[in-house]
Amino acid sequence: MAVKALSVQQPWAHLITIGAKDIENRSRRTTYRGPIAIHASLRADRDARVPTEQGRAALRTAGDLAFGAIIAVAQLTDSHQCPGKRTCSPWAVPGMWHWRLSEIRALPEPIACTGALGLWTIPPGVQAALADQLGDAEAEAPGDGPDDGAGDGPADPLRSVYAERAALIAYLAGQHPAVIVENDLSAPDMALIYLDTPAGQLSWHLHPHDLHLFDHVARVTAPAGPVWDGHSTDEKYRRLRRLVNGSAGSARHDRPSSPGGP
Repeated sequence: MAVKALSVQQPWAHLITIGAKDIENRSRRTTYRGPIAIHASLRADRDARVPTEQGRAALRTAGDLAFGAIIAVAQLTDSHQCPGKRTCSPWAVPGMWHWRLSEIRALPEPIACTGALGLWTIPPGVQAALADQLGDAEAEAPGDGPDDGAGDGPADPLRSVYAERAALIAYLAGQHPAVIVENDLSAPDMALIYLDTPAGQLSWHLHPHDLHLFDHVARVTAPAGPVWDGHSTDEKYRRLRRLVNGSAGSARHDRPSSPGGP
């Protein structure tokens, strides 16, 4: 299922990501409600005037801001206009449509991506990278995660992305030696799968909802099992590309270019 995104100029995108800004001002309303990715545009708003001291203080210590990348996910819960000059938030601009954002989660690393106007659909490759980061950071908050099909509410589109990713990993685990490690200290609520491929070690966190896909994979309890070789997420996908392209012959001699987790 497709994941929607919204491109926002800096510094507003950063202020949304840190939870300071709860309203995105737009010239049009939207009927969409649900998960949304926050994309930092390539351009900055040079005339930005931050209305709260909290926001101004956050920008003073923000460091380099990301541009041209997805940096967070959130829930788009409302789209309304406020009557007269009264506004619903310090961030709301009178006369504009106020898109309310909640449940904001910053990504561990920005995901480079070309944006678009209005609400747009994230390309499949970027959706996979987004699912990987959210899965590694903890795919859902306890008691407030995507619907697993057992309830009556609508399914979260990101849950579909996680499930699709898990199915592809399960296939790879049937083609290469693989081990699932449970109760790892880095993510005690999620299992870790390690694959030993001609391109090198690959690893992912697995959501509990998806473990039924891995009945064919051996399981051990930490500290038993493989040792993570230090590959970053970027290095993992470089190895995967080499594996798919059939150019993994010398990949085992490659070293990770930067530190990072599975």
